[in-house]
Amino acid sequence: MQDNKSSEYVARSDDFGQTWRAVLVEPLQRGTDKDILAARGGHVYLVYHTQQKIFVSVSHNGGETWETHNLVGTTNSELGVSLPSGGAIDSKGNAYFAWNGANNPGQAKGTKNLFVTRSTDGGVTWTTSLVDVSQPSFRCGCPGWDYWGSQMALGIDAKDRIYVLWDAAHSSSGIQRLYFSRSVDGAASWSPAADVSVAPNGSNHLFPAIAARDDGDVRIAWMDDRNGFDTGSEDPNGRWNVYYRSSADGGTSW
Repeated sequence: MQDNKSSEYVARSDDFGQTWRAVLVEPLQRGTDKDILAARGGHVYLVYHTQQKIFVSVSHNGGETWETHNLVGTTNSELGVSLPSGGAIDSKGNAYFAWNGANNPGQAKGTKNLFVTRSTDGGVTWTTSLVDVSQPSFRCGCPGWDYWGSQMALGIDAKDRIYVLWDAAHSSSGIQRLYFSRSVDGAASWSPAADVSVAPNGSNHLFPAIAARDDGDVRIAWMDDRNGFDTGSEDPNGRWNVYYRSSADGGTSW
């Protein structure tokens, strides 16, 4: 939802899911949207956006009390209308979130800035790392602002290595490939983007997902149309399929 009445809530259970209570976690009194939740060891982070401002509500006592911070200052004009798409907390309590930002005021269309924010002080301050920039995606005629727009998923393994998987277009065609990168220094720098799909050139890639654990055990999934997609019709059978790959060495091989 994105209207003047939408607010951010977190539901908490103290009895392993038998009962729940909802807690309002932000005092903004304005429309918010696209929330992503990350929790670990009593630390809970909820990030969301409202037009060209991005916020985080944070609890460090398992959701009992909350505080809210603006991640990038008063406005986000450099990165644009930014929608969160993934997040995780490392073993030291540092929080990381992936975003896709579009410099089109009022709507999340156009060129996408794919970036990661990091906080090492409990969510009070954040640093930003730009991972990639995507050209506008192929227009699908779908509902919403930019349904096929570029987005990025994020995961962290037991060694605190950060992995990101995203779809991006690097040409005016808007056809998006699937890319993977990792950081071993807390999102300060990233390995060169690697195309991790074996689909033929010209296949469109969407909806990345990633999970990581142990010492470099990484699993990725996505959808692509390698089996053909007729851009002149909405095929009820989809022609889109879900694909999966795994790596045991932190994404060096798959």
